[in-house]
Amino acid sequence: MNRTLSLTELAQGRDPAAPITGESMALTDGDDDPLVIPVSIGGVSARAVLDCGATRSLVDARFAALQGIKAAAARRLIGFTGNASAGLAPPLDIVAGPVRLPSIEPLIFDLEGIARAARTMFQAVLGRELFLQAVVTIDPDAQRLQLGHDADAGEGEALAVAQSSERHFSTEIELRDGLRVEAVIDLGSTVPMYLSQRLVQQHGLFAGLARGSTAAIGIEGIAISELGRMPQLKLGNLELTDIPFAVPPQWNFAAPVVLGLPVLRRFHSQLDFGRGRMRLRRARATDRPFMRDRSGLSVIPSGKGLRVVHVAASSPAAQAGLVPGDLIITIDEGEGAVRPNNTHRGMSNRAPGTRLLLLVEGRRTHELVLADYY
Repeated sequence: MNRTLSLTELAQGRDPAAPITGESMALTDGDDDPLVIPVSIGGVSARAVLDCGATRSLVDARFAALQGIKAAAARRLIGFTGNASAGLAPPLDIVAGPVRLPSIEPLIFDLEGIARAARTMFQAVLGRELFLQAVVTIDPDAQRLQLGHDADAGEGEALAVAQSSERHFSTEIELRDGLRVEAVIDLGSTVPMYLSQRLVQQHGLFAGLARGSTAAIGIEGIAISELGRMPQLKLGNLELTDIPFAVPPQWNFAAPVVLGLPVLRRFHSQLDFGRGRMRLRRARATDRPFMRDRSGLSVIPSGKGLRVVHVAASSPAAQAGLVPGDLIITIDEGEGAVRPNNTHRGMSNRAPGTRLLLLVEGRRTHELVLADYY
């Protein structure tokens, strides 16, 4: 799973997600909010991210240590730009609402960095094993997430979903100029689309587009990706426009595209991957503009502030004089300087022209004016 870091990646977690009532739970309405649900792991309450892009479920290393769960063997995790090592847990019973995953062997991995980047704490990632057993329904109109065993026959665009040799779930999409390609479906990614460098270069997908850049964090660490905006994306007969995309420096997958959670959150989405299908239909959110960073500033939580890890060329952050290594200790949005916290969530996605004063430790205050720089 990958998270794009922005000006608002904060050290503190949000309030816990609403508990599951029956088979459904409340959804937040933010594009960059992961799908976090309460679960039971070996009879112990925990919180888990739903991530169909994870070919194997994960349990946090600290949680495992507290529960006396020890790794039986080493395994390799594959990310967008590199690999990481993890331990193989013994069989564990995991329950998510009405869905029971008896005796699966998740991997043990340190999830703290990813959880902090996501601005919410969780102890597990539920991947392929859950999506083969459960039907997951995302309803952005009612702001509900539902888990169950049966799919509704309802209306909508029916798309075939296949499992690749890498055990990823994928479907066919159409990009601009009628370009049809396979795309991995990844609810763990809050980037609308990742494109491989090879695909971009072969088809000139940056032609005529302004570029940006950002830092992203995944299981393998931090990598710098190029940014652009795709004029069009089609899923069957359903169309989206002006979709932000990222191009990481390396690519580890057979499919050249990864579709993230923000795309599926624009539809009423029913994921029935165990039967090789998903159904999409329009929702009020379908025509909503995608969130995108207007600062060019990538940060990670660090002690008493936010540590700058990347500044995009020709971006508002670069024009403001910010550089990697700076520690932002206060932010003034026009109402007085305050220490960065969760009230600043989404700040870098605000309207062009928004002015922010950032105090960097040991240096002067920088004025950052948000703009559509790519």
